[in-house]
This record gives sequence, C-alpha cells and structure tokens, in this order.
Amino acid sequence: MYEKWGYAYRPAFHVGVYGKHNLSKRFSINPEVLFSQKDYIYDKTSEGPVAFEHLNYINLPVMAGIQVLKRIDLLFGPEVGYLLNQGEYYKKLDFGLATGANFYVGQKIYLGFRYSHGLRSVVDTEKRQLPTNDKVDFQNKAYQFSIGYRLK
Repeated sequence: MYEKWGYAYRPAFHVGVYGKHNLSKRFSINPEVLFSQKDYIYDKTSEGPVAFEHLNYINLPVMAGIQVLKRIDLLFGPEVGYLLNQGEYYKKLDFGLATGANFYVGQKIYLGFRYSHGLRSVVDTEKRQLPTNDKVDFQNKAYQFSIGYRLK
C-alpha cells in the first residue's frame, strides 16, 4: 500500500509449488500456485496503529525464465491473484506483473527474490472510507524472498 497516507509494509509469508518447463537450454516457463499473505498497518496518529489489514491470496504467476549464468535465472511475467478473505472492502481479483531472480545453491535448492506490482486498485473505494478525498488506487506491492526445494 502507500506510505503517503500512513500505510507501511509488513512482513508476511508465502508458500507454494512451481513447475519449470525448459523450452531450450536458456529459456523456461515456470507456472506457479502460491498462497501469499499481504499485510499492512495504517498508522496516522501517535497513539499507535489505527487499522491492520491481513489479506490472503491465491496467486497464479506464470514466469518466463532466462538463464543468465549457470546458477542464476532471471524471471518475469504476469500473475493473477484471488483474495480469500476481507471481501467486503476489497476486490476479489488482482492482476499484476512480477520480476525477480533465482540463485541455485545446489542441484535441488535455490534462493529466490521477487518483486510483484499490482496493476489495479484492490480497494473498493465505493465501500471503503479512505483517509483522503482524492482518487486513490491501492495496488498490491510485494517483495518476496524464497527458499525452494526441487523434487526432481
């Protein structure tokens, strides 16, 4: 969300499964199914948090992978998210783009970093009172750090 109105990022977690389908030696398609939490605090007063939001999504990214070094893949692609909770004030579907990299530590283990950015507002502004009268779009933005284990 946005720090401009007092929204701050909060750590959360994600877990999921992925597939890696090699199209050539250097290019792959990586479909994924992720459970992702996206949390934030709205805090405009010195008295502490005014609101805390905890959003749970099922995300379906389809990442294109390019092997740039023997142990490093760069990833980019679209993702669709379905909100599992908090439906009253939020739109159920989220669309975004993601980019990142995987670093393969061994044959089976990798470390991943990713940034995803929503392309539409997730807040239903007709139902939710906002801290401003301006038109505001609240896109999901997330940094994800992963440790992965390859089964095959």
